[in-house]
Amino acid sequence: MESQEHMVLQRLQEFTQAMNEWERKFYPLMRANGPSGAAQASEELRPIFEEYIVNNDKNFSRVHAPSAGEPPEYDNEQAVVDSVEISKKTAVIQIQKNQLSKGVFRYTLKNEGDKWMLQKKEKYSPYKEKWAYYYF
Repeated sequence: MESQEHMVLQRLQEFTQAMNEWERKFYPLMRANGPSGAAQASEELRPIFEEYIVNNDKNFSRVHAPSAGEPPEYDNEQAVVDSVEISKKTAVIQIQKNQLSKGVFRYTLKNEGDKWMLQKKEKYSPYKEKWAYYYF
């Protein structure tokens, strides 16, 4: 049987990989095609969010206004896990990113029966010395 830590880390890595592939595909298309590229990007982003993220308007804002960059924001190779804390219903993973969105990020996952869903993403602000919501 897999450990809870392994399961939550795998879930985050799967989401990150799916987002990386989506960004690599749609960054050039949205840049070249503007609104028509964004419409297709949104269509293909929705299933990723439905699979991995707790559905609420704030979490799904990127689906309604897709954005992608180069280099991609999501990249498992550029993220180092600092800590993992797990309780019965939630898990918190803190990672350090070494590119584009440099900094320390915290992902909160919620156990929804048979799978872990991303509930919140936050970035630490060293200037304010606190965590702030960061869009998915």
